[in-house]
Amino acid sequence: MLVQYRDHGYLPIWALWGKETYCMIGNHAIPVIVDAYFKKIQNVDWNLAYEAIVKSSTVSHQNSAFNVLDKYHYLPENIESQSVSITLETAFNDWCSTNGKSLESRI
Repeated sequence: MLVQYRDHGYLPIWALWGKETYCMIGNHAIPVIVDAYFKKIQNVDWNLAYEAIVKSSTVSHQNSAFNVLDKYHYLPENIESQSVSITLETAFNDWCSTNGKSLESRI
C-alpha cells in the first residue's frame, strides 16, 4: 500500500491488474494501516504511513468527493450520488485517521 502511495500520491482504493479502478466509495487502506499500527506490525515506515493517511484523506483524486465536502460541508444528493454511503465511509476513515493521530504523536 505504501509503495502505491509513493508512486501515485494516495493509498490504493481498488487496484486491479496494476491499475487503480477507483470503484470503491471509501479508502479502506486507511483503517487497515491504523489497525496494523495498533497491532504493532513491525518493519513499517510509520512516518510514511501517517503521511499517506493524511494525504489520502485530504487530497482530491479521480473518485473523491473532497471538493464537494469542502464547498458544502456535506454531500448534497443532487450533486453526489450515493451521498449517504460516501459520507459514512468518509466519516469512518476520518475516525480512523483521528485515532491514527496517536500514531503521529508516537513517531
